[in-house]
Amino acid sequence: MNNLHQSSWLMKNARVLWLYTKYQLVSKIFVVLIAVPLSRFIVGALVHASGRTSLSSGDYLDFFLSIYGLPVILLAIPFLITIFGVDIATFVFLGALVEEDTTRVRMRDVFRASLRSLKLFYSPIGVFLVLFVALIFPLIGSGIALGPLKNFKIPNFITSVIFSSPLYTIAYGAVILLAGVVAVIYIFTLHFALLAKNSLSEAMTNSRILIARHWKRFLRDYFLAILRIILVTVGFVLIVIALTTLISTFIATYVSDTTLITIFLMLTLAELFAYVSFILVPLLITALTRLFYRFNAQEGVTIHQPLDLDAEVFAHDSQQPMKVRTKIQLVAIFVVITAGNLGIAYFAERDFEEVFATNTNIDIVAHRGGGDLGAENTVQGVEQAIKHGAQWTEIDVQRTKDQHYIVNHDSSFERVSGVSKKPSELTLEEIAKLRVNNEFFPDEPPQPVATLTDILDAAKNKIGVFIELKGSDADHQMVDDVVKLVQANAMEDHVVIISLDYDLITYTEEKYPHIQTGFVYFFATGDLSELVGDYLIMEEGQASEERIMQAQDAGRKAFVWTVNTEESIQKFSQSNADGIITDHVVELQDAMTRAQQRTPIEIIIDAFF
Repeated sequence: MNNLHQSSWLMKNARVLWLYTKYQLVSKIFVVLIAVPLSRFIVGALVHASGRTSLSSGDYLDFFLSIYGLPVILLAIPFLITIFGVDIATFVFLGALVEEDTTRVRMRDVFRASLRSLKLFYSPIGVFLVLFVALIFPLIGSGIALGPLKNFKIPNFITSVIFSSPLYTIAYGAVILLAGVVAVIYIFTLHFALLAKNSLSEAMTNSRILIARHWKRFLRDYFLAILRIILVTVGFVLIVIALTTLISTFIATYVSDTTLITIFLMLTLAELFAYVSFILVPLLITALTRLFYRFNAQEGVTIHQPLDLDAEVFAHDSQQPMKVRTKIQLVAIFVVITAGNLGIAYFAERDFEEVFATNTNIDIVAHRGGGDLGAENTVQGVEQAIKHGAQWTEIDVQRTKDQHYIVNHDSSFERVSGVSKKPSELTLEEIAKLRVNNEFFPDEPPQPVATLTDILDAAKNKIGVFIELKGSDADHQMVDDVVKLVQANAMEDHVVIISLDYDLITYTEEKYPHIQTGFVYFFATGDLSELVGDYLIMEEGQASEERIMQAQDAGRKAFVWTVNTEESIQKFSQSNADGIITDHVVELQDAMTRAQQRTPIEIIIDAFF
């Protein structure tokens, strides 16, 4: 009897996984092959109609404030609501079917019900709920995301600012805690709306009441549910790894090439982890739905899924055996994936140098002078960058009250010198009295604020200089003045003028074509080959291998900023980027040395994970 129960449990859970897998495959194929390309085509057409070939962080405001940007916003909102709304509704409905032991259903019936429920989300409360659900996981860095925002997260250059300040860190923690409390209080809102047919306002009220009565059990039981999901997932992963290892061992009896076998193993494991992330969200929502049913039952309320299913289909089916057709489909999928992985592994091994090639000549750019080698944006930092073999130093230039140019990153001197005034509010003589503290090593002696001339003198014939035009006074006059100083020092071939302001880059390119320029951006879409600038300096979240190659194919140098975390340093030291901007010059150099000394097996493992 116990064996029968276990068999029934395994069969039911296998059917649930198959149900989720089918939905995720069909829906995400539709999104990837139809919805996203169509939206990109529409956005691209509007971008081109505005006279642009691409849209980036340097000029997006002008676009969205134009007659061409408004349609993009009007299209983007319903697109996101539809994608997220259908996903959320489907997962809730599937969870209800699982709870009612009714998993033998036609997916098109569930999908049809999800589409009908979309009217819930096209309201102020609905929009808020969708955006909250879509953004909360990426913002807390959980690695869980829905739909088009699967790669969305807070950029590292922002989190580094947050965690560098105790006040910002506390504020960020408070926001996350508040969001978590709100999420728990209203966690059953969509369940009440979708399954109990409440209005959204009624659903929010009922969720708050239900959680108020059961919050302790909810926290305990949902934690245990997550733990069970993790344990089952680990068991599933171990089974697939065991099967893959057996296949690899079998192959090894006929093929002695360890490179081919390693590629096959890594490819299979990568697909396995992708699948796990694929079904994680529906499993988590199913666990919520189970608690929703349980707590309502304890309140004497019976919940019944509202899908209009065929009476013959709507039947308890945990004891029903899996269809022969389904078994054949599962076996066929496994065989096809295995054969495909072997084929990919064969061609990847044959063309190993081309497939796994990485750039062994990456330029290192010391961020804000010398990164952690000295006080930021000072001559000392530049001298240390030279001493440690960096190819470039990056500095931030601002204009003083009396029209001189000094080097400072922030809008004021508050952080580095304890003076809250802006450079534009002080004369050069007043700024000369300030001292810059070393934030990496506070015990080091403070350094004078450097002028642009100081930096150029220290760098000449020793290191290249990326000059970023900063501050509210960054304008065409700043470009003219900086170019004059560069020319006066005969450093045109060793200086790159860079900016987040796309207008300044286009102005420099048009008026001073012999001066090298670099456009700094944290997002871009469209034809990147048409972006102006000799260097495309992309934020690390944007710097995929595809975008790096796209920039290089267009004749640009592809640089990445600001690579500071251990994970990022390892990732980009093994990339095809032309240059990396970092605060940790020595650590990056060590990572690049290790990358060049890797064995073929290590290169394969790093490429996949």
